[in-house]
Amino acid sequence: MATIGVKLNILTCCFRPHVVSFVRYKRTGLKRKSYGTYKNIEEYVESVQQKKEKLEKAKNVVKRESRPRIPVSADVKDLRYEHLGKDSKNKFANMMYNVKTSRYRQMHGVCALHGKQSIKDAINAGCYIRCIYFSSHTQLEDFPIEILSKTNLFLVSQNVMDKFAEKQVEGIYALVSQQDQTTRQKIITRRSSDQESVYLPLSLICSGILDARIMGEVLNAACVTGCKEVRVMEGCVDIWNMEVLKTARGAHFKTPIYPSCDWEKLEKFFRANRPQNLFVSSDKPGEISLNDFVSDSHYQKISANSDFFRESVSEASIKRDDVDLAQTKLPCIPYHQMSLSPTSNVLMVGKLDFEAFNFIARMQALGSKCEAVTLPVTSSDNRTSIVTQTSVMLFEARRQLLSNVENSPKFEPEISVDC
Repeated sequence: MATIGVKLNILTCCFRPHVVSFVRYKRTGLKRKSYGTYKNIEEYVESVQQKKEKLEKAKNVVKRESRPRIPVSADVKDLRYEHLGKDSKNKFANMMYNVKTSRYRQMHGVCALHGKQSIKDAINAGCYIRCIYFSSHTQLEDFPIEILSKTNLFLVSQNVMDKFAEKQVEGIYALVSQQDQTTRQKIITRRSSDQESVYLPLSLICSGILDARIMGEVLNAACVTGCKEVRVMEGCVDIWNMEVLKTARGAHFKTPIYPSCDWEKLEKFFRANRPQNLFVSSDKPGEISLNDFVSDSHYQKISANSDFFRESVSEASIKRDDVDLAQTKLPCIPYHQMSLSPTSNVLMVGKLDFEAFNFIARMQALGSKCEAVTLPVTSSDNRTSIVTQTSVMLFEARRQLLSNVENSPKFEPEISVDC
């Protein structure tokens, strides 16, 4: 009997844990293995019940009222588009990475716009919309259906856009063709048919502007003041840079802009269309002469290879095509003494280097009145920014134009050529 009792105790000890686990599993639905770090199963059951109660409370919490859904028109619903899910989201990322490089933009002649207003400006200017990436159908409501029906549409989640766009933006992007000669002619035609607005008979030349934000602000100032055209010289920042597009606020599609201009071609253009006045923005008091460019690399190259160069710079008469640069001097005037012609004017802003000075000397030899324009500052040590100089001078020109608008003939834009 004793032997039988010992055997029963051994069997009970061996099977009791399994029996207890089975009973507890039937009662609570929990296995022994699942309450690992807890002292006993009662503590584990209590913690699980607390978690369940929290989940129930979270489900019963009254959520904030969501914004009412904007009804989408039937035309927008019927548009064909491609949904870029998790597997194909790299298509949007590749577009963002590629369009940020100037080489890709120049090769394909495109730029990336974000926001409804920028895309609307491009459509109104007659630019070709290659594709649109949007996060909801309501983003497409304000665009013409005939344009959307001919455009490649891609639906991308807002989270993906925020991730690849560096920061949270409006949930719509577009890949748009850059301004070309056809687009410029459409802008000029639209301006000439606008009877309410008054445009400046002034061409803006941007030289040596390397900062994207400064370039965008300068283009925006030219747009809001109604400049006739903007010519951006070689060496400036790419005007189709996304930062330039952002700060310009649609100026790329409202003003004729000629990028990457060459000084020689620009001179040929203005020989045929000679401006009466050439104003040069300057933060240096006093007249501008050749001596201000002795340290310029272009000056040193030309002076060293020129047959007209003499031993001393003070005695030299450096010439280029019979233009005596040593005799060229620009008188300095304050901005309020600018006297605009009602027909043709030029304002040059940015960095004034030797090549720009050579262009000024040629325009002066042709008979244009060339002057350096400065702003009043507290002391000669202070310097004003390019954006400040451009804005003040352009608005001063517009003030003069509006004050004489009744007596001056209405400006009619003409077709310009690339340089």
